[in-house]
Order: sequence, then structure tokens, then C-alpha cells
Amino acid sequence: MFSGSLVRIFFSSSKRYFNKLRSDVLSSRTSHTGSLEFIQRNRRLEALRSVLFVYSSSQTSLLEFCQNYGRINSVFFFTRFDKQYSLIEFNDEQTVGRLLSHTSHFPNKQRIPLKSHCLFFQYNFRPNRHQKNFINSKSLKIYSVENFGVNELSDELLATCPDIESQMKTLYRMQSMSMLDVKLRYFLAAEVERLVGRLFPDCQVHLFGSSVSGLGRFNGDVDMNLTLENMKPEDSSSSFNTGPIKSNTSYFISKIRPESERTFSQQVLEIFGTMLKYLCPQMMNIRLILRARVPIVKFTHTATDIECDLCFGNMLLNFL
Repeated sequence: MFSGSLVRIFFSSSKRYFNKLRSDVLSSRTSHTGSLEFIQRNRRLEALRSVLFVYSSSQTSLLEFCQNYGRINSVFFFTRFDKQYSLIEFNDEQTVGRLLSHTSHFPNKQRIPLKSHCLFFQYNFRPNRHQKNFINSKSLKIYSVENFGVNELSDELLATCPDIESQMKTLYRMQSMSMLDVKLRYFLAAEVERLVGRLFPDCQVHLFGSSVSGLGRFNGDVDMNLTLENMKPEDSSSSFNTGPIKSNTSYFISKIRPESERTFSQQVLEIFGTMLKYLCPQMMNIRLILRARVPIVKFTHTATDIECDLCFGNMLLNFL
């Protein structure tokens, strides 16, 4: 049995170690590429020009098909529940637009014709020789992940570590998020933003919590915050902020929102939960938790099995 003093010493040293580890992670993420806000903005832009494929053909056929519409920046192939997936980031949003404009709905009248960035690919595409040479070039970053979402951490592995510090480092390395985990979380936020954007074109969905702090687990949930208005309307990098300069002489006719922010949050989240349940593909287990101190909508993305918690309107969360 450990004495109380030894237990306190252990947890105190563990807390100091993980605080230092978190500081090192955040500093390494911001030292060369700028602030955390800059990183989040870039991740968001990457997600806006990404497409998630479920495919039943060869990987080469899928890449050749996508390259027919424009340049590809990176590709992640992964398997889950014996299904093949690929997260493909294109060079710009215009390329994604061309791809979606040539994508059809399934010929089934019972299916809801909703457009998203989650597509199914099954045919063999035959490109010309120039396209094959491009795909085989070194400029294209291709990653393959087997059994995505499965990371076995055995007691035998921890037993080989010489001390507690080595065990903590091994535990962090085995449980932390990979590049694919991070990209998929921002992709899901972009999917939610596109869905809500059909009603509120200036909305934004931001990640907060462990998904952006550097200490998130590979199988952890995702905390999202929905705002109906862009926090920085002058930001020209947003895909929604294009067009003429707004005047102060014409206004959109709109309803008056409730005085209670909590009531308004509950109303918006209830509407969004209904949209998720009946319209949005790849989403399941939708649960409305509206009576909590912070009302949220919980849902799970089927392809990645990532659980998402969406709250509404708290601008401070975008900086956590």
C-alpha cells in the first residue's frame, strides 16, 4: 500500500510533468507557424477544401479520378470496420466545387438529395498518361492508416519503460492524436458549418478544448461551438465573406430573437438536431441535451466513430 504522502508526491509530479508537456506541445505548434489562432484558421481552410470518400475501387483509380478536377495537396487512406476511406485535401475550394458539380445523387427517390463533402466512389477511372505521371510524382503526400481508431496499449509495453517519466511519455505518444485525427475533427466542423450555412451563411463552427490544446486523445470526443455571425467579417480568408461591400441603407427582414440567450440557444440547437437527424448523412445517435447548464447536441460520425458535442453562441470558447 502506498502512503498518502507518496500518492500526493506522485500526483503532484504527474501534474507538473503534463503541464510542462502541454506547454512544450503548444510552443512547438506555434514557434514556427504563428499563433494558435493562425493554426486554427489554416486547419479550417484545409477542411473547407477537403472531401471524405468511401470507395470500393483501387486507390489509384480514386486518385486519378480526383486529379482530373485539379491539384491534390494530401491524401489519407484509412480503414474502419472493413470499409475503405480516404480524406483528400485539394489545392483550393474551386477544385472541390468542380468535383461536386459533377457528382450525382443515387438513383433512389427515397434518398434525400443533400449535398455534402462525403462522397462514394466505386468506378474505375481511366486517365491519360499525363495524369498518371502527376500522381506518381513526389509532390503528392500520401499516407495510409490501417485500423483507424484502434491503438492497443499493453501493460507489457509500459513494463519495459525504465521509470515513471518514460511511461508517461509512452502513454502520451500512444494515446495522442495523429495528423489524420486532427484533420478529421476539423473536417467534421466544416461539415456542420456547411449544413447550418444553408440557413445562416455567415455562421462558423470552431473547435475548442482538448482537440486544439495538444492533449486530446485519438478516440476522444470533439467539442464544437457554433456562432451564427462571423467574428471577423473583415477576414477575407473566409469562404463566406466574398462579394460587394455591405451598405447601411438596406437590411434583411428577420425575426426578433428571444431576450434570453439560453432560450435562443435551446431553440437553435433543437432545430439543428432535427436537421442532423433527418437530413445529414453519416451522422447518428443524435441526442439533444437542452436542459443542461450549457445546452448541447451530441452526435456521432459513422465513418470515423468520432463523437461530437456542439454548443451555441459562447464566443469565449473559440479562444480556449
